[in-house]
Amino acid sequence: RFARGGFGGGVWGGGRKVVPEPPIGGVPMGLSSNQHALNVAKANVVVQVKLRGTDETMRSPMDRMSMEEEQLDSWAVESFAYQSYDGHPDGVTCIHVAHDTLISGGRDRLVRVWHLKERKCRAQLEGHTSNIRCLDLARGLLVSGGEATVRIWDVGSTWRQSGTLVGHNHFVSALSLDEDLRLVTASWDRTLRVWHLPDDGSSAQSIATLGGHTSSILSLDRAADRAVSGSLSGEVYMWNLLTEQLTMRAHTAEGMAVNALVWERNVLFCAADMDVLIIDTGTGRKIETLKGHTDVITSIVVSMPWVLTGSRDASIKVWSTRSWRCVRTMSAPGVRCLNLISAERLLLVGLDSGEIQWWKQGRDSELLAPLAAPSPKPRMNLA
Repeated sequence: RFARGGFGGGVWGGGRKVVPEPPIGGVPMGLSSNQHALNVAKANVVVQVKLRGTDETMRSPMDRMSMEEEQLDSWAVESFAYQSYDGHPDGVTCIHVAHDTLISGGRDRLVRVWHLKERKCRAQLEGHTSNIRCLDLARGLLVSGGEATVRIWDVGSTWRQSGTLVGHNHFVSALSLDEDLRLVTASWDRTLRVWHLPDDGSSAQSIATLGGHTSSILSLDRAADRAVSGSLSGEVYMWNLLTEQLTMRAHTAEGMAVNALVWERNVLFCAADMDVLIIDTGTGRKIETLKGHTDVITSIVVSMPWVLTGSRDASIKVWSTRSWRCVRTMSAPGVRCLNLISAERLLLVGLDSGEIQWWKQGRDSELLAPLAAPSPKPRMNLA
């Protein structure tokens, strides 16, 4: 399957030696029960220490900063200038940013490619037969998911469709592509599939299928050789992609759907209906709940120590992982997706209305230049 260490060798942030896990409740081959218990205990101690407050960007909820102690920086206090542009007429569903390129997907079944600095649409890709639900880009290949088929696009001058991935039997809801062209896809068919794409982006067969969810999978994130997935019924599962085994189970309260999740260091930020649940990846236990939204949270982005959440309650909230409180609320109607370019202090917001909002941070920010709407011709019919 995957070569060991092919995803970077372990959980983000380091500190834990990764050993192949059996199904939950078992013991790895070659270890006695006592040795396995000792390894688990050591691993959990590391997680506890990391959450204890030695890192200035994240405090344990048990050792949170007070409002007086916390010094708020740019994301919490600086103003934003923004403009809205026409993105997709039926609603923007996903946004991906790479270097000077913004790629957006919509309910109009189109993928659009924008030049960030020139504010122009470089390509408009057709072929999907359902809403675009997810996008990712690596090593010159773009992958997009909507219907049960994943499409692969060559990001050269032609932006042609180079291949398809067939295997799921329901909508593809989320995916993640790494620089080794190893792809993980999640679907409403309740499975994850693992693929290794050819360098030329041609079609391929899945090399592993991971099953265990009891309802549609809605969200996915990945760190090194692990993946974590969230479902409609509130299941949060962690997988070892080396051994193809389930290594952690968690559940939201009352089975609230996990519409979005982000894995950062040793914690998961899970959008469970209107709340953000913080889950310890070492134990699967909830360590905090962030409340404040009044409608479903649709997107989460993390730039420590800030967590940004977008919701259909017409707001974007900024939360601190030092004080574990909301430090700012900004208005944005019907947020569907967020993306962040931290180095440029640029927040990209996709709305249910079809607009893409570009938020530029800084007290002296000037409004961005208008985004050139794509011409209706030529469209690239590459089905």
